[in-house]
Amino acid sequence: MAHLSINVLGGLSVSKRDEIISSFESDKVRALLAYLVVEVGRTHRRGTLAGLLWPDCSEQTAHHNLSQVLFNLRKVLGDHSANPPYLQITRDAIQFNRGSDYSLDLEQFNTNYSAFEKSQVQ
Repeated sequence: MAHLSINVLGGLSVSKRDEIISSFESDKVRALLAYLVVEVGRTHRRGTLAGLLWPDCSEQTAHHNLSQVLFNLRKVLGDHSANPPYLQITRDAIQFNRGSDYSLDLEQFNTNYSAFEKSQVQ
């Protein structure tokens, strides 16, 4: 299994098997990944994501753009060969797969912060 490491604190940095991934096609691809992984517990409707990333485009254009960005994201991550895949995708929705082999610096930060807060109460 290929471990995907995602850092969002201090700027987006993504690596797989300790190799930096830098072949994202655009900032929109990076933005989609960051949004999905930070909101890992939520399913996101495609229409909502398209409107969020392309608010000034027609609905049809925004959906087309989302499909293109999603295609690049899956390609860059190697999502088709990951077991389980990093992304859970249906016709209507997209979600980052909490069960995939990944780590997120923000999750580790939140875990450490919660432990610190608990230690301060005692």
